Amino acid sequence: MLAAAVWLGLSVSALAKDLLTVTVSVAGGPSATSTFPDADALINAIDSAGYKSINPAYTVTSAATIDVNFRGVTANVIYPAGGATLDFFIPEIQTAPLFTGTAGTRAANERALETFLRTNQSRLLSLLLQRAVKATPHDPVAGTPGSLMARMTEADFIMGTTIGPDPSSVATTGQGYDRTRSTIGLNARFGHFTAAGAQADVIDLPLNYTVPLDDPRYAISFDLPLTYVETEGKASYSGSFGIGVRLPLYDNWTLTPAIRAGLVGSVDLGSAAVLGSVSLNSNYRFSYSGLDFSLGNSVAYIQTFPVEIDGTKFDYDQRNLVLRNGLGVSGPTGFKLFGQDTTWQVTVVNTQFLIDPVYARDVTDIAFSVGTVNSINGFTWDSVRIGLTYSFSTDSDLQGLRLNFGYRF
Repeated sequence: MLAAAVWLGLSVSALAKDLLTVTVSVAGGPSATSTFPDADALINAIDSAGYKSINPAYTVTSAATIDVNFRGVTANVIYPAGGATLDFFIPEIQTAPLFTGTAGTRAANERALETFLRTNQSRLLSLLLQRAVKATPHDPVAGTPGSLMARMTEADFIMGTTIGPDPSSVATTGQGYDRTRSTIGLNARFGHFTAAGAQADVIDLPLNYTVPLDDPRYAISFDLPLTYVETEGKASYSGSFGIGVRLPLYDNWTLTPAIRAGLVGSVDLGSAAVLGSVSLNSNYRFSYSGLDFSLGNSVAYIQTFPVEIDGTKFDYDQRNLVLRNGLGVSGPTGFKLFGQDTTWQVTVVNTQFLIDPVYARDVTDIAFSVGTVNSINGFTWDSVRIGLTYSFSTDSDLQGLRLNFGYRF
C-alpha cells in the first residue's frame, strides 16, 4: 500500500500475525491448528465436524480442549470427560465457565453455544468484544488510532482547530472580507501502525465543507471522513458524519461544538457498531516574534450503540470521555508556490481516553507540514498542505506514521 512508502525505520514483523485460529488438542493425542479468513469461518469451525477437519485424531467421544484465538483474545471449548458436556471459557475474563452445554449430544451443545454467542446472551459477546478492545490493537471500533472511536474524536478536533497537518477550515479575516466565501476540503491520509506484533494500514479520505455566516468568524462545518483499515490482511470499513458550529469568543479565540454519528463494520474481523459523539473544541491563536501559535483543546463524549446483522447482536457497550490537547507553531518559509505564500507548521497533540479501558489510552501525535496560503478579499485559509505525523502511545507498544495531503478551495 501507499502507506508502506512512508514507513521510515519503525519495526516491521517479517511474518504476518494470525488473528483467527483454532487449535484442537486431543487427550493423549496430537494437537493441530488452522487459521481462518474471517470470523464467520472461525465460528463455523467450532463444532465436531470442524474439529475433525483440523485434527483427524478428534472423535465425538474424545476428551478434548479447543483453543480459539479471536483477534488476540483466547477462548477455550473443553469437553472434559469425553462425553457430550461442553464448557466455554474466556480465561482473561473469568476462570469459571461462561457457558455450559448439558444436552445429550455434542452437536446440540455446539449449536447452543453458537446461538448463545450470536444472540449475546448473558452479554457473552459483549464481554468478548470489550476484552478485544482492551487487550488487543486489532479492533475496528475502539482501542487504537485506526479505530472509529479515535477517528471520530480526531475529526472533530481537526474541524474545530488550526492544529494538524491538514488544511484548516478555520480561516482568518481582515477588513473588506468576502462574507459569502465557502470552502471545500479534500484530504487523504495514508498510515502504517504496529502494535503487539501486528501491522495495520490505514487510508483516510476526509471531506469537509465550511460555510461562513454573515460574520465569517461564525461558520457551520459539515464533515464526512471515510476510512479503510487493513490489519494483517483483514479489512474493515468505517465512516462518520459530523456537524460543527464555529463561535467566536474573541477575534483570536473560537469554540466549536460538534455532533457526530459513525458506522463501522468488518466481516473479516467479526465486528459492527454504530457510534455517536458530542464534543466541544477550542482554538486560541496568537503571534510572537514573527511566529503564529495555536492552542487547541477538545473534550468529547462518545459511545457505541448495538447493531444486529444476520442474527448476530453486536453490542460493544463502550463509552468514553476523550481529551485532546495540542500546540501548533507555524511561520513563513520565505518562498512562493503557484504564486501563493507558503508556511511550515509543527504540532504536538495528546489524546487520552478516560472511562472504558482501551488498548492505547494515551496517544501523542507529532506532525510537520508545509503548504500554501490563499486569500480572497481578506479571507485567508490554508490551500494546499502536505505533512507527516508520527504517533506513539505511552501506555502500550503502539507506534505509527502517516502521510497527510490536503487541498482546500
